[in-house]
Amino acid sequence: MKNLNLESFGVQELTQKEMNEIDGGGIFGAIIGFVGGLIIAGLDGHKNPMAVALACGMIGAGLPI
Repeated sequence: MKNLNLESFGVQELTQKEMNEIDGGGIFGAIIGFVGGLIIAGLDGHKNPMAVALACGMIGAGLPI
């Protein structure tokens, strides 16, 4: 089986510092996203504000905060 050479696609290895810098927001980002989504959905009169809040919390967990 032929190995895929990722360097030909411009892929580079990351250092530990670079990996730490691009990690997501984790629990802090998830909480901010959840609360923000709940507020926005409540102000907008959304039929299912919990679904909006959960989606925003999942997005917030992945954002680098």
